[in-house]
Amino acid sequence: MRIQPVTSTTVSGLGYDETSSTLEVHFTNGGAYQYLDVPPAVFADFMHAPSKGRYLNYTVKSGYRYVRLIDVAKNPARQRARHRPHKRKG
Repeated sequence: MRIQPVTSTTVSGLGYDETSSTLEVHFTNGGAYQYLDVPPAVFADFMHAPSKGRYLNYTVKSGYRYVRLIDVAKNPARQRARHRPHKRKG
């Protein structure tokens, strides 16, 4: 998946895989998450959102299961953490 850099104080890059409907979000602190079963329109809207952090909090985090990836800053290979996807509460 190709990660596209974005301008944000919270989010450093976004990527999307249409085959698996997976959205990958990289954070300025080095962390990264993959959100599962995300429609392409959500990724497109995210890319064009004036506030990436606000869009992430109100649209992505509240509606999609996720997998935390190993800290990208410490492990550029972006190996996945070994645990099951989480479902947001609420």
